Amino acid sequence: MASGGTIEIDATEMSFTPNEFTAPANSTFTVKLKNTGSVLHDFTIDKDGSGKKVEIKAEPGAETTAEVKTGAAGSTLEFYCAQPGHKDAGMDGHIKVQ
Repeated sequence: MASGGTIEIDATEMSFTPNEFTAPANSTFTVKLKNTGSVLHDFTIDKDGSGKKVEIKAEPGAETTAEVKTGAAGSTLEFYCAQPGHKDAGMDGHIKVQ
């Protein structure tokens, strides 16, 4: 994905698709979260490359967006659904920064 690009992530019951992707170092991109499930889901990064928390929520059938900043090449940003029990059920993923 090029800097300034958009990655679309589908959230359904206890999974993200894709749950792993790459992004360029020291760049900003947009995450488009599309909830194709039947319960509330979110996309959370505790600390992106700028040190800020990223958190967006989408009701079933809805979509929303957020900007994410990457850091240095070789780093990894972890994302997950912060709804109770969702991360523990495997609703998480990684962004590899290159």
